[in-house]
Amino acid sequence: MKVRKYQASTLAEAMALVKREMGQEAIILQTKRVKPGGLMGLFTQGVIEVTAAVDDEEEPRLPTPVARTTGAQPREKAKTPRTAGTTGTAGGSKASRATGKARTAGSSKAEAGGRKRKAAGMTTAVPPAASAGPGTADQEVPSVVGSLAVAEHDPAREASALEHELAKMKDILATMLRQMEQPTTPSDFPDQVKAVHDSLLAQEVNPRLAHEVALRLAQPGLAADLGEDLQGRLAGIIREMAGEPRPIDLRGGRRVVAFLGPTGVGKTTTIAKLAANFALLEKKDVALVTCDTYRIAAVEQLKTYGQIIGVPVEVVFSPQELREAILRQAKRDLILIDTAGRSHRNVMQMSELKGFLQAARPDETYLVVSATTKYRDAMEIVKNYGFAGFDRLLFTKLDETSTYGLILNLAAATQKGLSYFTTGQSVPEDIEPAGLPKLARLLIRGSDNG
Repeated sequence: MKVRKYQASTLAEAMALVKREMGQEAIILQTKRVKPGGLMGLFTQGVIEVTAAVDDEEEPRLPTPVARTTGAQPREKAKTPRTAGTTGTAGGSKASRATGKARTAGSSKAEAGGRKRKAAGMTTAVPPAASAGPGTADQEVPSVVGSLAVAEHDPAREASALEHELAKMKDILATMLRQMEQPTTPSDFPDQVKAVHDSLLAQEVNPRLAHEVALRLAQPGLAADLGEDLQGRLAGIIREMAGEPRPIDLRGGRRVVAFLGPTGVGKTTTIAKLAANFALLEKKDVALVTCDTYRIAAVEQLKTYGQIIGVPVEVVFSPQELREAILRQAKRDLILIDTAGRSHRNVMQMSELKGFLQAARPDETYLVVSATTKYRDAMEIVKNYGFAGFDRLLFTKLDETSTYGLILNLAAATQKGLSYFTTGQSVPEDIEPAGLPKLARLLIRGSDNG
């Protein structure tokens, strides 16, 4: 059996390909919608894939006749006495020829009778006399016992096979109908799903990503039951696209965490919020280390936070000093490293930052991005900080924007996952672990109120 897959933009085109290449006898085994290629499969137009099969084998044939061992001697051995007889007397030669004619005539009659019995569907044993002697090796009668079972028709079995094929075709048609019912354009979406799609676009979610979210929400059998669970369904889809958020976890022991990001995204304030939460609320032993000596205000700001919270603050000017500071604070539960804000376009500054990270060897590295950043600029930041191999995304200033699509866009594009959201300047209040239900609510409503 020959099995092949065909892809086309519509079901009709795919079926036409099957008919043209495999003929009318082709059987459809499966149809489904697939998304070849593209970034994570999100930004490609779906196509219809049809799996078809056709039987390319020949019709069953009876087995090749096999010589029966009925006591007849091989032809070569039978010739020896016959040749001896012909070199003797003339009478012996005549007798031999007469005997040969008689045997040939008998063999012909037996063969004719055998053909009649075979045509009638009967089997019979061949008498030894009919298969012995010279002239019979080329006219052996094959045994057809067992081969007739292959040729015989079994009405019950054929009916069962036909019922099975009909049931399979029924299932295939049902699958095709379900797939054809699935909406593929915004105008085809149920009203509730279309409203979500429009909201995502208003939140500046990438249009192709918004379309993919809506397609998942509009799956047959799901869209009609969304109801009040819409936010939960959307959160689940975001989890599938961007992964599960993970904040700092100290259950595995001491952690050294470094924070990267361009200037003005709020790294220093964010680190102070995290230090206050772990030191004051979770009663952990925390230390702060800053490499941001280019801004005197940043150093003084972190020192002030350290005094208020009651945690030590180390100021370092070189990668070697950073390594030594981490060793001095080795017994702490958590060491937070504040790196200098650098332009992601400055190659020299990026190289300097790389030296500090190599000296620190942090357990985790978070890239801090402001939620007010334009998507194109954010993607450039991600690209230029790629050398750091950051583990998580941390979004700040959610209170300073009215659109939150950047969060989903960046998380889906990088597959790095989320860690924290910050929503103001207050320490330690305005920070929280990144929650997907919250993000879903922001993407649907456009704010966290109401």
